[in-house]
Amino acid sequence: MASPFPGMDPYLEAHWRDVHARLVIYACDALQGVLPSALRARVEESILLETPQGIADHPLFPDVRVVDFQARRGLDTYVAGEIALAEPVVVDTREPATETYLEIIDRESGNRVVTVVEFLSPSNKSPGPNREQYQRKQQEICASDANLVEIDLNRFGGHTLAFPLSHLRRQSRTPYMACVHRATQRGRAEVVSVRPRAFLTVMV
Repeated sequence: MASPFPGMDPYLEAHWRDVHARLVIYACDALQGVLPSALRARVEESILLETPQGIADHPLFPDVRVVDFQARRGLDTYVAGEIALAEPVVVDTREPATETYLEIIDRESGNRVVTVVEFLSPSNKSPGPNREQYQRKQQEICASDANLVEIDLNRFGGHTLAFPLSHLRRQSRTPYMACVHRATQRGRAEVVSVRPRAFLTVMV
């Protein structure tokens, strides 16, 4: 049965981690098929780390998950014949919040990041540390030599795209929007409204 909802099914937001991961992977594959030969699309992941001092200033990029090594009486490393027994390693199974996104890199300029593509998550649009960290990342990219493409397919939550909503006419404010910040056009954002289908340029 066809979905009765225009655009994204809002019930998918309850399973957004799975939806978000699939969107990023499929978008990466689709982009790679049309990019010039010098450019490569790749999937990256950042971690939201909360410490007693607050949220980390920059996203973290994991190679290995957090492991805690604890010494326990009677479990010291020793050798019995030719068999070495070591202390157990305790793995922290509490996963921090992670966000996947797309980067387009230029291989001919030392793998320089030329574009970052973000699919906004509900946590990006809700008050809290995840949104604060995302907005810091927004500002850093917009101030850099990279382009920023943001795609918002979530109906709920506050406006988080990198332009003031007040700069967009009310008839152009739709539940789903995308925003493009070009490094060559500072202070401007190209906004795509899903309904009605329109391509707009607003000053930021």
